[in-house]
Amino acid sequence: MTYFASSDARYRIASDTACGRSFRQYPIRCLQYALAEDSAGDGAARGGYGVIRDYQVLEAGTLLKYSNENTLDVLARGVEGGGSGRHSYLVLRPGTDGEEVLMRRTNDAGVLRPNDVVRAVSGGGGGWGRSPGHA
Repeated sequence: MTYFASSDARYRIASDTACGRSFRQYPIRCLQYALAEDSAGDGAARGGYGVIRDYQVLEAGTLLKYSNENTLDVLARGVEGGGSGRHSYLVLRPGTDGEEVLMRRTNDAGVLRPNDVVRAVSGGGGGWGRSPGHA
């Protein structure tokens, strides 16, 4: 769960919130909504993909608080030899010199600046069975 707060509103972005209508009334913009292709566990039947969401802050003084589930103990374990899915995490200012990866369960990332980008990556599912080519 990701929470943003600005001078006049507090709002949350749930893990199942797509980009679109929920952002029309808040000072953030969704830049990306895509599959996290490196999040799924390997296997004869590959696990499900997580989702990447990039949010751009539009207003000075926006505060970010977040909560991630299962950052240390991945619950999306593979079965019958399948690989585990990757855990959830956040990236502040991805692709910049100020990039910071946040992997703790809960945190206060502090006050963000206009044009800062927050990337939220949800975890993927575990795979089933051994991948082809493995003994």
